[in-house]
Order: sequence, then structure tokens, then C-alpha cells
Amino acid sequence: MPRAATLLTFFFIALNAVAVLLSGMGVLGTLGIEQEIQAADDPDNLIAVESTPDAGGGVDFIGFYQSIANVAQTIFAPIFPAMTMLTALGVPADVVYVFLSPLFSFVITIAVLSFLRGVDL
Repeated sequence: MPRAATLLTFFFIALNAVAVLLSGMGVLGTLGIEQEIQAADDPDNLIAVESTPDAGGGVDFIGFYQSIANVAQTIFAPIFPAMTMLTALGVPADVVYVFLSPLFSFVITIAVLSFLRGVDL
């Protein structure tokens, strides 16, 4: 049997696929449902960041933990849009944000740790 993280991933991918399918077929327009699509960052408003030369070992040490935090943020970032989708489907917000969000975070944490140990997904 597949792991819980794999099942959750397939569930939310299928949920997104159904939403795109309904939107593409025009069902949402027929029902009078407005489509909210988040816009990407406007390239004209982005600020150019210049790289600075290495400032020594202290920056490398802090940068190591910052890179680990960035990886963790990337792994856990899909949880919040998924919770928003569940709320939009009618699941009470109290249930979603108090119970399901920590549960999904726990499942993803266990999946990442299992993957690092060499267990299949």
C-alpha cells in the first residue's frame, strides 16, 4: 500500500486537475463562478539583487542553516494552498487549520525522514 504522503499528493493533484478541467470546459463560467487565479510576480516590479563576495566562515555557517530553512520551506509550502482548497470546498476552517494542517505537516515530515533513511515512497 502506498504511503500517506503519496496518497495526499495524488489527492491534491487530482483536485487541481478537476479544477483546471472545469475551468477549461467553461463549466465555471456557466455556473457564474468567478475564477481567481493568482498572478505571478510582475517582472517589472522585481528588484535586482547583486551578489556580494564571500565575507568569511561566519557567513557560510549561517548560510548553511538558511539554506536548510529554505529547503524546509519549499517542502512544506504546498500545505497552505492545499488547506485553502479544502476550505473553499466547504470543510470548516477550524477543522482544516487546527486539525488537518498539523496532521499533513506531520505526514510530510515522516515522509521526508523516511526518504532520507532510504525507504520508498
